This record gives sequence, C-alpha cells and structure tokens, in this order.
Amino acid sequence: MNPVPLDPYESFTAHLADREYFGQKLGLERIRELLNRLGNPERKFPSIHIAGTNGKGSTAAMIAQILAEAGYKVGLYTSPHLVDFCERIWVAGEVIPRPQTLHHARIICEVESPSDPLTFFELATAIAFLHFAEEKVDIAVVEVGLGGRLDATNVITPLVSVVTTIGMDHRQYLGGTIEKIAFEKAGIIKPGVPVVVGNLPEEAISVIHDVAKSVAGRVLPRVPPTGAHFIPPPSGARPESPVPLPLAGDHQLHNAAVAVAVIEELRHQGWKIPETAVRSGLANVRWPGRLETVHENPWILLDGAHNPQAMAAVRQFLEPRLNGRKLKVLFGAMADKDLAGLLSEIAPITDQFIFVAPNMKRAATPEQLVLLARSLGLKGTAAGGVAETLDAVTTRLELNDVLLVTGSLFVVGEAKQWFGS
Repeated sequence: MNPVPLDPYESFTAHLADREYFGQKLGLERIRELLNRLGNPERKFPSIHIAGTNGKGSTAAMIAQILAEAGYKVGLYTSPHLVDFCERIWVAGEVIPRPQTLHHARIICEVESPSDPLTFFELATAIAFLHFAEEKVDIAVVEVGLGGRLDATNVITPLVSVVTTIGMDHRQYLGGTIEKIAFEKAGIIKPGVPVVVGNLPEEAISVIHDVAKSVAGRVLPRVPPTGAHFIPPPSGARPESPVPLPLAGDHQLHNAAVAVAVIEELRHQGWKIPETAVRSGLANVRWPGRLETVHENPWILLDGAHNPQAMAAVRQFLEPRLNGRKLKVLFGAMADKDLAGLLSEIAPITDQFIFVAPNMKRAATPEQLVLLARSLGLKGTAAGGVAETLDAVTTRLELNDVLLVTGSLFVVGEAKQWFGS
C-alpha cells in the first residue's frame, strides 16, 4: 500500500527536519553569499537586533508590540517555534502564510549552493528577510538564534543592538566562561550602532565595552535590575496608573525595562513612539510557552526553561505561589544541556519528577534522566513521549496539584499541541 503523499507544506517541514543533520555550521559566508544572490533583502528594512542567554524572545515581543501600537508595520523574527514553523516569522501581528513560506523557500533553494547547503536556521533566516522585504515592513525586530558573532542573523546593521542577559548556555559552541560567551554575543555590535545592555555580570559588561570600543560601537548605560511591579513610561514621568505586564515572572519586568530602553533610543533617533504606545504595547504583549497557564484547577503551566538561569526564574515565580500544593514536574530536555543544573534548580520545590523525551534527535532519554536524577539524590520516573505522558498524568491530577511542563521549548511545543493551542 502506497503511503499518502505529503502536501507541499508538510514536504517542506520534512525537508527542514532533514537539514538538521547539517547541525551547527557557524559562520556568515553561506548566508551572505545567498542573500547577495537574492538582492540583499536584509538591507531593505531597518531593524533591532537582540542577543542574550535568556529573555531575548520576550524582549523582542515587547519591542515589536510597542512599535505596532505606535502605528508601524513591524516584522518579528524569533526562534524556535513551538508548534508550527511559521510562528518564527510575523508581520503586522500575523504569522507568515504557508504559501508565502513555500514561495520564499523555493526561491532560496534555487540559488543556494548544492555543495554547501544552508542549515535549517540559515534557511529560516533567509525566508524571514525575504518576507520582511517583500512586505515592506517599517522595521523588523530580529532575535539572534545562537550566540551572535557567527549567527546567521548577524548580517544586518541594526538601528540598535541589544544584549539582554548572559549566562552559561551553549558552552560547546560559545565557550566555557562568561567572558567567552559575552564575546560571542557582543559580536552583534556594529560600528556607530548604540548597544542596550541588561543587568549583565561585571565580567560580561567589561567584554562588551572592549568589543564596542574596538569597532567604534556605543554602549548605552546599563539597564538596572528592577524590583518594581510595574514599568514606568520611558519619559521617566510616573503615569497616572501603573502599566501591568501580562507576562508572568519578575524576570519579565527586567525584560520590559530593556525593551523600554530600546524604545527610548529609537525616540532619540527620531522615531515617533508616544507614551500611549509604550503603555498599551506592554499591556498587550503575548509570548506563549513562558510561565503560561493552560489550566486553572488543577494548575498546569508551561515554561521552556532550558538552562539553570531560566529555571531559577521559574522557581522564583512558583515557590511563593504553591502554598503547600504539591508540584509535579514533567521534564524533558536536549541531551547537550546542563541537565544536572536544571534539575537541581527546580528540585527543592518539586514533589515528583516525570521524565519524557520530545520528538527530537538531540533529546535526552527518560532513562538517562532517571539515572542522572538518582546520581543527584532525586527521585523520578521514566515515561515516554510528551503527549502520551500527558494523557496519563493529567487524568491522575488532583485539584490541589500543580503540574509544570518544562526543560525545553520543544517539550512545551508538543504540550501546546496536546492542549489544543
């Protein structure tokens, strides 16, 4: 019996999955040559470029929403997607349509070098830049995929560069110290382009200043950590009423402060962004898969924390809100992550670990996670895939239980599909 043929979009996503075998081929030669053949679409729109270990996606979403509220046609490029590839690329609040995705992909595949094909991320980046140019966006907010210096997005010359946070992640690619990681992320700094930095470690700040000095970049004053419950307007004047953030967690207050600093710099450059746009942009921003509640009683939430720094933010959010309730953690992650650090960070408030494996070649197996947990003095059970485990676990939850699905955005993406999001 012949298999049912895939539709064109399913064939495309299968093709993308095949490109993962090419792995990480850091460098800008392929993407620059490809974009040159395409007429350099990346030069046809102004942009904001955002790097960071954590918070760059949320910060990008906030900036994009503020600019949209100010009346601009905004492109947004982030990664990874949760459910569908098209989620990576947005224009004017809408994801790229599948037919346009396929159209751009065909153009790119016709001109790429067959002897040195693009990676998954390079192809995605090229599709985004073609789409932004074709749609004539007023400005694009572009999130770095990995690192910065050799990331495929680093072919743009933005109006503002941003480094949100720096922590220990992707060490196999970026280096084993904060200084080395900071150097890679500082690689997005361009001559004469102002740089907004978040509350970075001192050793990271020093590296960023050194890199900026070497290329005549301009580092703006560091955005301080904020303990405030609301973000004041960029003018510094107190609003008549506070601006609530719909994104959960105190770390989002810091991301909002970084976003507002970027908006302030754009204003200095002549962009018309009224205070009302800042307020409504922060109030209306949405960013799924980050402390996202998908069910109230029992409380089920999803968070894509994939390094100890991000998991610490999850723990900080949950600990005062458990109020004696038992926390069950459905955990799955990529094998190359700091798995011991992730588990150790959330373990003090966890009643039960349930280990799963997302449908990714790089995923740690549930059995590997059980063995690691035992070596750390923790208990956990090995389950299977995300969907089948949710089938079993959710039927046994009591009203007073709390279920956290975490460890990877790939796990969160499969969970969102299961919940029908």
